[in-house]
Amino acid sequence: MSRCTACAVRIEGTWETCPLCGASTVGAGTPAPFPSVPLTSSWARLLRMLLLVSLGVIAVSLAAQLLLGRGAELFGAARSV
Repeated sequence: MSRCTACAVRIEGTWETCPLCGASTVGAGTPAPFPSVPLTSSWARLLRMLLLVSLGVIAVSLAAQLLLGRGAELFGAARSV
C-alpha cells in the first residue's frame, strides 16, 4: 500500500499522486480494492422508453383537448404539437 508524502494517508490502488492533495506517493501500489464493473445500460431500451412516454403524453394531451375543449371543431393535432 502506498503512502502520501504530504498528508500521510495510506492509499489503496496504483495512484502515482495522492487523490486528496496531489503530492507524490511512496511505496508499492496495491491492486484496486473494488473490481471494475462494465456498464450494462442499453441505449435501445432507453430510447424505447422515451418513445412510449412521449406517445403517452401526446395521447393524454389529445384526450384533454377533447374532454375540456369546446368541441371537435377546435380539436387539432397541429395545435397539440
